[in-house]
Amino acid sequence: MTRRGGIAAALHGEAAGCRPGRAWFGGLALRRTAAIAACALAVDGFVGCTRSLVSGPDTGPGLRDFEMAWSFVDSLYPMLDGKGVDWDSVRAALLPRAEATSEGDILPVLVEMLGRLSEAHAYVKSAGGAVVYPHLPRRLLRDKHSFSPYLVRRYLVGPMRLAGGEKVEYGMLENNLGYLRLPTFDPNHMLDDFSQVMAFLESSDGLVIDIRNNNGGSRGNATRVVSRFLDAPLTYLLAFERDGVPRYVDPPVSPDPAHRYRKPVVVLINGAAVSAGDIFAEFMGALPNVTLVGDTTAGAACQDRDGLLGDLRLPGGALVHLPTRCALRFDGVPLEWYGVPPDVRVTQTEADVRAGRDPQLERAIALLGG
Repeated sequence: MTRRGGIAAALHGEAAGCRPGRAWFGGLALRRTAAIAACALAVDGFVGCTRSLVSGPDTGPGLRDFEMAWSFVDSLYPMLDGKGVDWDSVRAALLPRAEATSEGDILPVLVEMLGRLSEAHAYVKSAGGAVVYPHLPRRLLRDKHSFSPYLVRRYLVGPMRLAGGEKVEYGMLENNLGYLRLPTFDPNHMLDDFSQVMAFLESSDGLVIDIRNNNGGSRGNATRVVSRFLDAPLTYLLAFERDGVPRYVDPPVSPDPAHRYRKPVVVLINGAAVSAGDIFAEFMGALPNVTLVGDTTAGAACQDRDGLLGDLRLPGGALVHLPTRCALRFDGVPLEWYGVPPDVRVTQTEADVRAGRDPQLERAIALLGG
């Protein structure tokens, strides 16, 4: 299946090797009870409503926190059905442990509960401030050691240059090809001096943009980089919340009037490109002069929506966080879980790195005529 080859195959995991999801929009099964659906989604209103559903005068503090957190997820998390998570079965499996715990002992149960979501942006924060993320994407675990930024330097002609608070790396490859590595879209300094970076690269005959092992950050930073490659505004991705209704939540990405890189581009991706890295890969892959090379991105792309933050402070003091909005790829498949597959798949392993080779970069150079 090609990367833009449609929704049906991807929903059966053929594109990314994932569990199948259920059919999207129209067949989406929302399992909320009528009572929970009637609750306000604002946290302050939600807590009071939940108590009437799951708490009674004899409920112990550990069980009370568990029930409130379970109902909170059930009402807000958009991908329960898309990931095929039977949330009622999760409650049934963990309820005996919750019933047997005190308030201070409920944290491991909450961590395990959120872990069942396979959601990289979900976490539990203890009353003392310790944060636990229960899930790391399996593609991230597979690929995080299959790329070395130091190995890339062997392919450069001349020095590696730094910009953006040393968060951006760039230089030249053989045959007048440019190289740009974006290890993060963190909001701090990443775009400092970026105009100078693009001015240096604009005379190249082709460009490799490397987002392998990109740890995410600001989607605004990601789209500002995308704007350097646009001829016309690019419609933002549709997103959905727990109601399953797709809607546009951000304005189109506009071209940057100062610079427009017009030569062929290869974007290198792998399973350790997460969050804003997923979004960047999807945007760039939609452009006619861009080819995605490497392996499927992490698929960890659900985020918070302004005005609908997924934070619930429990009576026992712990806080549960989960994202409340999930974007769709341009072909209608969720970015979350499925990720962005490449146009040209090139598998790379730790053994390649140990052997001093970067097959993904080598393929990118070959595709650009190097």
